[in-house]
Amino acid sequence: WLKRWLAMFGGLEFVGGVVLVGAAAQWNRWAQEQALSEERVANELYSHFFHASLLERTGEGVATVLAPSLPDGLDTRLAQCIKLIERYQKGKKSRFLGMKSTATADGDTRTRILEELKEWMLSYRAGDSSAKKVGMRLAYCRQLLLHPRIFAASSTEEVAFLSTLALVSRQLEEVAKEALAAQRSGAAKVERVLALGRQMVEAVLPVLLCTLPDEATVIRRAGAGSDSSPPPGVAALVAEAVAVQGGASGRGAAHSRVLGSSTLGRSLVTMLSAKHFRTLSAGDEEVLVDGPVGGASAGEGAPQRLQELHNEWGQDSVSRASGALETFRDAEHLGTRKSYLDVCKHLDTVVYFLAVLRPYLRLAVAGGDLALCSTPWLRESLLHLLQELEKALVQLRQARLEVMRAAKQQLQSLARNMQRAKAVDVRWMQGLRHVEENHLDTLHRSLIFECLEVRSAVAAVRASDLRAAGRQGLQEIASAVGSADFQARCSLRQPAALEFHQEPQRALADA
Repeated sequence: WLKRWLAMFGGLEFVGGVVLVGAAAQWNRWAQEQALSEERVANELYSHFFHASLLERTGEGVATVLAPSLPDGLDTRLAQCIKLIERYQKGKKSRFLGMKSTATADGDTRTRILEELKEWMLSYRAGDSSAKKVGMRLAYCRQLLLHPRIFAASSTEEVAFLSTLALVSRQLEEVAKEALAAQRSGAAKVERVLALGRQMVEAVLPVLLCTLPDEATVIRRAGAGSDSSPPPGVAALVAEAVAVQGGASGRGAAHSRVLGSSTLGRSLVTMLSAKHFRTLSAGDEEVLVDGPVGGASAGEGAPQRLQELHNEWGQDSVSRASGALETFRDAEHLGTRKSYLDVCKHLDTVVYFLAVLRPYLRLAVAGGDLALCSTPWLRESLLHLLQELEKALVQLRQARLEVMRAAKQQLQSLARNMQRAKAVDVRWMQGLRHVEENHLDTLHRSLIFECLEVRSAVAAVRASDLRAAGRQGLQEIASAVGSADFQARCSLRQPAALEFHQEPQRALADA
């Protein structure tokens, strides 16, 4: 009996050992699957945000200890993040056969994530793109927080990984707010709109000069050979138009080397000499000397001149004096002529709104994004201006497409009978190659996109964040300067402005 009992007891012990080993093996398989899931998610997110490999970026993935010797210039909130991370790492241990070890865990995905964050924090420097960089890091951390099942709390952790990441995210939010308040991305976006606008005007000019006008209107096209040069740029045309308008007033030569004296030629000269066209291509100093758009100057009669052209070109048929190419003078092309007039009208409107946008750029350069966002009237006026600009861009494109459709139909008609084509027809066909429609469409899309970017830079929600960040900074300054400790440490006489504001809240209110 005793032998049987001992044999049975030994068998149970053996079975228990087998069960224990099997459970450990099962746990290890689960741990490996969990580790692979964490690695997959982390690598996908890192690649999405930073276009790089987390594994390659972190090497061996060994946990480091930086907190005792952090650089003096490091942002205090980022220093706090590093301390939070290393507190987590200190309490995290590895496992062997499902049992907690005394060794720290190295090479796992969570360690790699945190080590890469620490490395970035040490390299962070506030600058023009700091808001974008911090925003990307914050978005990356928030995406990791959206995977609680993948990065679930482990028994090897004294502090949960996601809890640590949530605390780090809160600190990054504060850094992002400060960077957002200091950034001047609004100025860069407005400048981009103006730059693209100038390119758009340059690209539209060949549509005006090479489609419907005859050679009496566009003088440079007459006698041009197969190697004919493209039309002059905006700056050259504007300068000549201003000179012609000055000559008409008795201040110089009143004849253009590019545009003739037809009804269309005179209308284009008047439009190109307007102040907003001069402002578009002028430097800042020239703009300041010339005064704001809207003042009395040469070219301010452009709307009236265009209306006169519209009245003449709006008839069923037009004469040679109208400036239209012979093919487009009949009643069949009335709609084409109206579309051409719409190109002139909407181009004039686009240039006008771009010129009005320039003072906003100067303001943004001087005062940052906060200058554009802080005043509701200023913000709303900019948003309204952008809406008008976008509308004019869409109308300009629609009118341009109609004009080019008619021009290409005429081109195909001439190409089918090249033997009967006249020299003037050949020169007109050659001129059409200067119209780059694909480039115009690309510029249109880019301009619309950049207008949306400016809108987001001055949105009311962002204005609230900027004001909050600015208010907090002012409060901190007012509190420090108005404190008794500050006064006790000062050895120089206090400025009169500070004496007037003895209470920090009064200074804050005035600010």
